[in-house]
Amino acid sequence: MKKFFKLTKSMQSAIERIRKNSNEDNFIYNLYLWILDNIKYDENHSTEFYRSARQVYNEKRAVCGEFVILQMAFLKYINIESHFVEVAMDNDGKEVVHACLGVKRGKGIQLIDIAYRSFDIFHKKYRVIDENELDMKFNNWNK
Repeated sequence: MKKFFKLTKSMQSAIERIRKNSNEDNFIYNLYLWILDNIKYDENHSTEFYRSARQVYNEKRAVCGEFVILQMAFLKYINIESHFVEVAMDNDGKEVVHACLGVKRGKGIQLIDIAYRSFDIFHKKYRVIDENELDMKFNNWNK
């Protein structure tokens, strides 16, 4: 497991509480709601680093890609496949440097965007990146 996905016991307990109040169909939505309630968007984030899932959880703040790292870590813990998605053009057609979560649904992918406060968003231009590329990017962000 990549270092930025590592969970503490407290994080595992949070996931188990969410899972206890969920079923297979609504766990991801309940996780989305939990993050909206517990982690705030970091308006003053420096561009000099990117937080790991553990840091986001402990500091209770994140920017778009850090929300994705936290969600992916939680979903990995219970073996749900998810992806880091780089967004180049958002749902309104605005060019952005942004990230959101992708979860496989049937033959497609559902985009879940905490920063945009949207559980099912339709960004116009995006790219799913694999974990090896994410690892390289995370290391570059934290030099």
